[in-house]
Amino acid sequence: AEEEALASAAERQAAERQSVRQGRERQRREREAQLRDRMALAEEAREREEARRKAEEEAAARMSARKALLAAEREAAEARAKADAAARARHGAAVAVQKLGRR
Repeated sequence: AEEEALASAAERQAAERQSVRQGRERQRREREAQLRDRMALAEEAREREEARRKAEEEAAARMSARKALLAAEREAAEARAKADAAARARHGAAVAVQKLGRR
């Protein structure tokens, strides 16, 4: 009976140790899974931030190109206005010369 009690106690201790080992292993696996999840979330956040930054840079580049285009169009319009004014002045001078020539 005493041997059976000792054997039973030894079996219980072995079962408890096994249970503790299994619990520790389960906790380790859970911690590793949580770490993987956090790392995946951090990577997704980095990717979103990179995409946002790229979109901002592209928007800024588009705005800069739009401003440059508007400036070029404004300069072209000013040049056309100056050319038109010069043509009118030449025409006026030619008319004045003709009138003087008729006298």
